[in-house]
Amino acid sequence: MTTNQLVSDLRAARRLVKRGWTRNAWARSRDGRAVHQFSRVAVRFSLSGAIYRVTTYPPSSGQDCYSVLIKAIGCRSEGLANWNDRQKSKRPVLAAFDRAIVMQGTTENERRRST
Repeated sequence: MTTNQLVSDLRAARRLVKRGWTRNAWARSRDGRAVHQFSRVAVRFSLSGAIYRVTTYPPSSGQDCYSVLIKAIGCRSEGLANWNDRQKSKRPVLAAFDRAIVMQGTTENERRRST
């Protein structure tokens, strides 16, 4: 996966979370029911649900986003889903996306300078 695609996926997932965030489910409908992240009634997403909603193919692209977010948050032992569920608001989740996006941009700039 290219850095551009990874950053694009992170931004798309961030937009979903910004519109509507949830905990203890990958996605929820308008009435608060837990639904599959690919459901057409899904309007609120957890960090994990948003990632998988925007990274349907290839399957490894979701893992790339996860890897970057784990580094940005530093939550290796507990995992992203548990980290998301411990948050009280979407602010730290959005900040995690922001850090991951910046980290990827920095990595890409370093790569370009070394060539």
